[in-house]
Amino acid sequence: PYGWNWCFTINIPISIFLIVLATYVLPNAENSRKLKIDYLGILILSLLSIFLAYGLNQIDSSNFISSLLSMKVAPFLILFIILIPIFLKIEKRAEESIVAINMLENREIRIACIETLSYGIIYSSVIFVPSLVILSMGLNDQLASLMLIPILGANAVAAPILGKILDSTGSRKIMMIGTLILTFGLIVIAAYPHNMILFIAAGCLIGVGMVTIIGAPLRYIVLSEAKPTERGAGQAIVNMLSSAGQLIGGALIGGVIASFSGILGYKISLLLAAVVAFIAFLFTFRLKNRDEQMETIKSNL
Repeated sequence: PYGWNWCFTINIPISIFLIVLATYVLPNAENSRKLKIDYLGILILSLLSIFLAYGLNQIDSSNFISSLLSMKVAPFLILFIILIPIFLKIEKRAEESIVAINMLENREIRIACIETLSYGIIYSSVIFVPSLVILSMGLNDQLASLMLIPILGANAVAAPILGKILDSTGSRKIMMIGTLILTFGLIVIAAYPHNMILFIAAGCLIGVGMVTIIGAPLRYIVLSEAKPTERGAGQAIVNMLSSAGQLIGGALIGGVIASFSGILGYKISLLLAAVVAFIAFLFTFRLKNRDEQMETIKSNL
């Protein structure tokens, strides 16, 4: 009697629990500084989000190119592109910008933004794994969804371990290894979608790799580079780009899958995600090493 949309109701009790927990656990921080709200920035950012989300959601994956040029999609994406330089100009002039554009002058922050944007695109390909399993192994919907367990399980196990070793290794080494593992895992699933053992093993690699991109190592970069008063703004940029990456990736990956019949579309989409992961790997070479990162943390205290 209930549709798929009822799955989201689980978020309601979780949200209530977190609100109550935050009330008792988080410390009260007094701030005497008067906040100046960037109303114009909020307006333009809202329009950017609306135009991008609406335009991408109107794309017909089965007719990707023609749909992209249609009046339902093209005008909104064009408006999105036009508003980007306007938004950047407004934010640079704002006393207290809604998005801390000045932080993008920092090389580490820029690389972190590239990494999180890459994560959004890769994540969009991974959510199609159950559909690939249905075609490649002939499993039903329920069993196919279980094939996400290796990815999610490895993600959950790796996250606290990475958090513990961050101080001793730094973000650079972890993200280099993680993005390379992620690239390899995506290639394995694309190359051997019929092999259950390789599929599970590759899923574990993907789970570990994904948590290195969006998890503690990435947040560590932002927190170490940002001044105490800018840390919240830095996290906001990361979250915003992650959402943007998922929007762009969802439209792109969906278009690729719909453009090819059968398993081929899924394999190509995973290989495309592997290319994105490898690009993310290359950018990790420009990150600071552990000693440089610790020096930056000390200077920002």
